[in-house]
Amino acid sequence: MKGNHKVWCDNCGKLTPNMGAGLCADCFPSYREDYIKVRQYVKGTHEATMIETSHATGVSINRIRKMVRERAISIKNT
Repeated sequence: MKGNHKVWCDNCGKLTPNMGAGLCADCFPSYREDYIKVRQYVKGTHEATMIETSHATGVSINRIRKMVRERAISIKNT
């Protein structure tokens, strides 16, 4: 239930209402921007690995792993 309970933000560590992806309202917009970059790249490059995707988009491998864990995207692990 988004927004109804508090979580520790995965990015900055603040105790805050959950905006989604375990992030606060300040950190969620940058996560969303990164998600859009990664999703667009992966859609156009079906065989891309996490490392290639990170280099191409500028999104950290840790953030891409978080997206994969949350099943927001599907990508090769190498």
